[in-house]
Amino acid sequence: MNTQLQKRFDKLTRKVKTLKAQFEQAKRELEAKVTSITDERNKLAEMREAERIESMEVSVGDGYPIANLQWVLSHLEDQFQCSLCFEIMANPYLLNNGRCGHAFCAICILKWAFAAVHRGCGYWHEALECPLCRATLPYTTDATPRNICTFPFLPDRLADTVIKSHLAVLQDAADLKARRTANCDVGRPHNGIRWLGEVDEQVLAWGQGKASRTEWEQREKNGKAEMALLFDNWSQYKSKDFIALKDRLKDA
Repeated sequence: MNTQLQKRFDKLTRKVKTLKAQFEQAKRELEAKVTSITDERNKLAEMREAERIESMEVSVGDGYPIANLQWVLSHLEDQFQCSLCFEIMANPYLLNNGRCGHAFCAICILKWAFAAVHRGCGYWHEALECPLCRATLPYTTDATPRNICTFPFLPDRLADTVIKSHLAVLQDAADLKARRTANCDVGRPHNGIRWLGEVDEQVLAWGQGKASRTEWEQREKNGKAEMALLFDNWSQYKSKDFIALKDRLKDA
């Protein structure tokens, strides 16, 4: 009888090992597919953004392209507005799901995610879903060390570059207007781009030290610091760490 039980046990053990190996293989294949889809999505987004930038630029006599200030403002509001705070995204992050292309401010998506952390246990009771398309994020287990592939967020570097480029043009126009105290039809080159259009109150708000610029910089600073801290400690964070971050984000 003991021999039969031992054989059954050995058989089950081999089966478990086989299933574990199959699971790990499937996991690696899935991660590879997610990476491939993300790369393709970023390439497509880059191509589309290049087309948009090309459509907004016109050449002038000295060879510099011109950016229309009102177009820049409209483009930022239409294409780079955070759906959680309804402001221009600061330090934008995507969700870690190959089928989701939505980006948000780093600080906003952290607040959203950690609002769902249960204070009693310090973890999420259910897998998080994108607030826009409901795409499911990797489930956060309480077992450590965690695989970094389960980190819920990915930096959207393309969007970050475009946003900063647009804001630099607005700041350049606003700062120059503040010095001259008069409208300018065409501004000086900034990173190889001139600008034209009315320097109105909306543009002036993005000048150095002005309300819109200052608020955006604060969101960027907070989001960058909190996201970096979470990423660096993701593999080892326990329930108490998640609760501490949840509480800290309430005041961010």
